[in-house]
Amino acid sequence: MGGIYDTILNDPALATQMRRAQNRTDYRNKPAKPKERKTTMPRRGTKELETLSERKWGELTPGERRSVRNWMKRTHDDDTELDLETADLLEHNQHISIARAYAIVHNITTEPAEPEPTAPEPAAEPEPTADTLQALADENNIQWLDEWPDDATTAHRRIGRWQKVADALRRTGRPAVICDGLNRKGSLALARAINEGRTGTWQPKGAYRAGVRDGDHPQVIAQYVGGTVS
Repeated sequence: MGGIYDTILNDPALATQMRRAQNRTDYRNKPAKPKERKTTMPRRGTKELETLSERKWGELTPGERRSVRNWMKRTHDDDTELDLETADLLEHNQHISIARAYAIVHNITTEPAEPEPTAPEPAAEPEPTADTLQALADENNIQWLDEWPDDATTAHRRIGRWQKVADALRRTGRPAVICDGLNRKGSLALARAINEGRTGTWQPKGAYRAGVRDGDHPQVIAQYVGGTVS
């Protein structure tokens, strides 16, 4: 038996193969390391996400940014283009919140709705009889009133910030600085949206004019001039 081991030890090639075989055997016999369990962060509630969406982007931690960005994207029907435009705006404007960034980008990129064709006024119908009124009430499960009640509250359309700005410019006709919180790229995009009348707020096209004045912070200047541009 000793003769075999002497032969192996005296043959470098056989000795190397023997050591490799031994190493493979030792590797197989090593106990497997226990897998580390991944810990998951608790999900943030809607109230917390709403609060984070109103804070300045530069104040949020990377984890808070991921959570609130995913939440904002879900609330806007997973609009990837809107999400990317907002992320680009926040990258250069850390002092604004993601909620404000979404409002700015949405106002710039939203396409104007097609105007509805004007329908001819219907001919006046004869006053319905009592039997007709009763039949309509029974069919639709409604109750007719003799007149409009004084205590009924009218539900008005919510007016956004830019609509209020546009109304103020229309009432005075004077130029004004309407935004100085964007970088030059965002300021130019907002000015183009106003000049082109991309949304109902600034329509008809040519009713408002806008430009950008450079300085320490770019300023968007706008004015109501009336009229339309073909």
